[in-house]
Amino acid sequence: MRKRLTHTLLGCVLIVGCTTHQTVRFETVPEKAYVAVNGVPLGQAPVSSKLLTDAMFTGFGARRHTIVAEKECFEDETIIIQSKSIFFSNPEPFPETITLRLKSKSQCNDEDPSTSP
Repeated sequence: MRKRLTHTLLGCVLIVGCTTHQTVRFETVPEKAYVAVNGVPLGQAPVSSKLLTDAMFTGFGARRHTIVAEKECFEDETIIIQSKSIFFSNPEPFPETITLRLKSKSQCNDEDPSTSP
């Protein structure tokens, strides 16, 4: 009976407790662009988020993260990062800091945003 209980508890720990996350900081150029990860707004950069890097019984799709930065008068910048860690072989596969560089929109270069309606 005790052996069965031990195996049951071990199985529960493995199923529930086998995920790893990594905190990643997002910066933008220019500063203070709005950042979203997987469609969830985080706020103005610089911001940080915990990203799933590995989990038992999940496909690689769960470890793929889409990061979008947007700011008025700039083109949105989108990057996709994916952990290829298998069975916790690399607990920190992402850089500690990721910088997204937004390109200026040409039609905004000629306008003064402070005079726009």
